[in-house]
Amino acid sequence: QDYYANKCLVISLQNTGKDFYKDKAISGSTDTIEKAVFVPGEEKTDIWLQLDRVYAYASYLENGYLKMDFYLPKEKNDRILVLDVILPDEVTTEMAAEVTAEEETLLYQMENKLESVLEESGIKAYHTYGKDGRISEEEIGELITLVDADFYVGISLSTDSDNSESFGSLVAYKGDYFMPALTNAAFADLIERKMVTAISGKAGGLLQAQESVWEDFQIPSVIVYPGYRSNPTEMSLMKQESYQRKIAEGIAEGIV
Repeated sequence: QDYYANKCLVISLQNTGKDFYKDKAISGSTDTIEKAVFVPGEEKTDIWLQLDRVYAYASYLENGYLKMDFYLPKEKNDRILVLDVILPDEVTTEMAAEVTAEEETLLYQMENKLESVLEESGIKAYHTYGKDGRISEEEIGELITLVDADFYVGISLSTDSDNSESFGSLVAYKGDYFMPALTNAAFADLIERKMVTAISGKAGGLLQAQESVWEDFQIPSVIVYPGYRSNPTEMSLMKQESYQRKIAEGIAEGIV
């Protein structure tokens, strides 16, 4: 388990017993490790590694040993994206009701599906959740810098408390960021078109917003709203794994 935002890596070893850590040591070059904590259990041992920065890594078994190679993010991946789940009550949109556990689960399912699709396209996604939940906006900005990210994509859900039949996909973008090759508006438009095509859905339009979550982000940044949580039919669609896959493929195509 990676907690990129906390520069922390957790390795879980199954069927090791609670005394495993007593005669097993971490060896090799440990310059990247600031602290290691063994958390023994009856059936597994968790090894918490506090690293000196955010890394990409490769792990493999060799002669019965788990070996890990650490790399700077751009040494391992040409393109990097910071992927953020934003609960609807964390953005400046009208709220119909408090976010439910089901809606939160749905958002993380869509995030995981998008991460998988991006990986297939050779794009590495770094998450914004840490050991204590989603990190702060300031920490997200630090993560973007640490991993040298190329894009920021947030995922959330739309709400219309006055009309439960409202449906469609929206993309919000930061209006004051500009680079000649790709403005935020152009990036948002591309993602919306690709996603709507993939799901055969309705384009709800683009929203120029000044969300605090991305105030200081100096990379192409958007928040994607695949559908309305206030619309039961659209919620039912978004719960389907095949539909989540289409959403992810559409977003990824806009990034690729």
